[in-house]
Amino acid sequence: MIAESTLMKVCLVVAIAGAIGLFAFSYSLQPYRLSISTLTDNDLGKRITVNGTVRDPVVRNGTAFFELQDNGRKVNAVLFKAAPLQTVFLQAGMLVQVTGRLTMYRGSAEIAVEEIRPIK
Repeated sequence: MIAESTLMKVCLVVAIAGAIGLFAFSYSLQPYRLSISTLTDNDLGKRITVNGTVRDPVVRNGTAFFELQDNGRKVNAVLFKAAPLQTVFLQAGMLVQVTGRLTMYRGSAEIAVEEIRPIK
């Protein structure tokens, strides 16, 4: 039979290892902070955060489509099932911060937006 003190030591080691593992895993979920001008094919599939100016926003069937521009470079963005409040504030010329997954759609890079917020 295992002694109680040995069992407590094993539990403590497992708990510490689990906490370290959770911390490392949560760090890997953080989006990469990039600029639009530095996006490459190597970033496809990654969760990213970029800042940019909204260009040509259009809302159809609750989905917002727009371009983000920064330093002369641009990337398409789509916000699926956009909340009405999000589409109201989404106007051309606004500076926003967008977090989402960089994907390829019809041969062009596109950000599938998860979060968007205006930058003041």
